[in-house]
Amino acid sequence: MKPNKYIDVFKKIFQSATFALLLSVAFFAYEMNSGAEESKEIVDDLKAIQNSLSTRYLGLFPEYIDNINDLLEQAIEHQDKHEAHDSVIICEDVLYYCIRSDAQGFRDMLTNLVILSEKGCPISIAYYDTKSFPFKNMINNSLISMEQQRHYREDRKAYRERMMLIKQAYNHISKEKTAAERTALMEDMINKHFDNYIVKQRAQSGKNKSFAELRNQLSNDRRVDSVLCEKYFRATNATNPQKNKKLVAQLLRPLPMSGGTTAAEIKIDSLCTVLDAIKRKHLSKPHNQVLYSDIKNMYEEITIAIANMLNGLKSVELVPLDEYLTMSCWMTIVNNKETAIIAFPSKYSSDEIGFISQDTAFSKYIQTMLDGMRLSSVKE
Repeated sequence: MKPNKYIDVFKKIFQSATFALLLSVAFFAYEMNSGAEESKEIVDDLKAIQNSLSTRYLGLFPEYIDNINDLLEQAIEHQDKHEAHDSVIICEDVLYYCIRSDAQGFRDMLTNLVILSEKGCPISIAYYDTKSFPFKNMINNSLISMEQQRHYREDRKAYRERMMLIKQAYNHISKEKTAAERTALMEDMINKHFDNYIVKQRAQSGKNKSFAELRNQLSNDRRVDSVLCEKYFRATNATNPQKNKKLVAQLLRPLPMSGGTTAAEIKIDSLCTVLDAIKRKHLSKPHNQVLYSDIKNMYEEITIAIANMLNGLKSVELVPLDEYLTMSCWMTIVNNKETAIIAFPSKYSSDEIGFISQDTAFSKYIQTMLDGMRLSSVKE
């Protein structure tokens, strides 16, 4: 082949689209390779900056549960090496925090608290009392959909308005009427405002229930509320039965057992056995037969069992609350240095967002918050 022909061939190759594409890929690969080290340095620098921040993001619930246990384990390690006692402050909506979402994390948290208590570390734990409105409202939020909760609130409002009308009408009944006449008028008013409630109750019971008994049922606010909760729990499950089936299965899942021989492991294994028995007691039935009250009662008994265990530990202070927490937190004071993990809850989202902080403003806020909660704590 003559030289000018070689030149023509190479010229065609260099000018072809295929060669241009190959050349672009080669340059891209070179740039990526040469920038890898630089990128790694940038990432390392960013991580260093992030870790140096006084407050940084940890993730959404339950991603930060391991961070909580790391924090408690660091306190345990420090207690092992120093005589001075550190301290722990916990503010969480429930004592069974993450029992369903991260059962191992739940178990590890309680084990760490037992170990810290054995070492004499003062531990203060604030949580919702089982009879408090925040506790009940939290269960409503987890079991009843937002749409059905709207209907629930409308029914609650309508009930209170109707009861007020009945009360006002009763006050205007002439005192000169006989007891029988007053009772008859009251029955008529209740039937008028509550869709023939007394007539229907007597028909359904198959016997002539007394007016006093039926009136007491209707005026019992707690009973009325439980009826509405069951109604809208069923309505929620009807729209998504698979979700309810999954929930019950998750709740019934046995808690992890360590089989360990230390005092803390034995204590927590025993507690987990009790908690599993409580779950089976309330939920061992077809998932579509599980009631709102079954789950609510289960959570109440679980809370009481955990509280009893913690109350039996030395250096543990329980602070049951009848008011809402502005945030959940787990703070250790180790060698006079405060570190806190903070989670911000919302009734409009199942996702709590977690941060870790060594900011003194947060630590002062948490300690001040605990002082206030002690004053307003539910008295046993």
